[in-house]
Amino acid sequence: MVRKLLYPFSFIWGGIHSFRRFAYRMEIYPSKKFKVPVISIGNLSFGGTNKTPFTLFLSQLLNKKVVVLMRGYKGKLENKGGILKVASPLDFGDEAVLLFNSNPEIDVIVGKKRSQNLEKYYPQIKSDVVLLDDGFQHLAVKRDLDIVLLDATMDLLKYKTFPVGNLRENLSSLSDADVVVYTRCDQVDPSRLEKLKSLISPYLRRGVISVESELAPSGVFNHENQMDLDFLKGKKVHAFCGIGNPQSFFSSVEKLGGKIYKKNIFRDHHFFSEKELTRMLKDKGSKDTIFLTTEKDFVRIPKTFQNGRIYYLGARIKILKGLDELEEKIKTVIHS
Repeated sequence: MVRKLLYPFSFIWGGIHSFRRFAYRMEIYPSKKFKVPVISIGNLSFGGTNKTPFTLFLSQLLNKKVVVLMRGYKGKLENKGGILKVASPLDFGDEAVLLFNSNPEIDVIVGKKRSQNLEKYYPQIKSDVVLLDDGFQHLAVKRDLDIVLLDATMDLLKYKTFPVGNLRENLSSLSDADVVVYTRCDQVDPSRLEKLKSLISPYLRRGVISVESELAPSGVFNHENQMDLDFLKGKKVHAFCGIGNPQSFFSSVEKLGGKIYKKNIFRDHHFFSEKELTRMLKDKGSKDTIFLTTEKDFVRIPKTFQNGRIYYLGARIKILKGLDELEEKIKTVIHS
């Protein structure tokens, strides 16, 4: 009953965003074109779809001088803008720091006003290509390639516009996509993935590239050491995180043989306080326990707590299907 009452609001929400996209397409709203190739990595839904890991993957795949343009969500420079020089999540946001730590060869520009920030800071870095992180709705920057990520684990009933479903825009916006990447494909049955493809296929243009991926664990780390993935097997694990899809993290831990005895879920992009971590580490059942979080969460832990007791699970994008097609598509945009 409540769901039915929300449909009018969902219709209005979708209509507003459809008009906005139409207005940019018709140049009613200004959109700036840059001389450097721009590749957008974005999504349709609220919450995590592996955008930042995919941006990292693409930055390494390109083998070019790359600048990443991102919001710097919840960082102090989100409103002002700036180039990341020091790995400070408080200033630049956790996603920017994660990219910086994982691939120091890239430059990261943060700030809401991405078009203005790129125009301001680009002369200092002069990259070969710009990656627009979380850019599908950021239409003020013209892009040469639009990559849209869809979470294969999300309930198909949620593929409706907010507040009925979990989408930022109508599915019709996918007509602007050049590449569709299905994420977390390892966590669903092939039949489930095919249903998702059938759902969105009417909205895609002919020739759109389809890619299937997973976020594959790459190792277990603490502040100074790396362990093999077998390290978790049979271990008692206190798992905690503040990400868009916590269940995906917990599922990965269990697949690696970790015995989760306790879970703590925080809001996405949550900055952990010393009080919270102290209480967690003093938990009565914590004897012989590994405290494990995600790599993205680890950068938001105070340095004094990035010690041997707290580990993080590293993970990297792995393409299961469509890598050759993706590389060929990118070549049409970026010339060697």
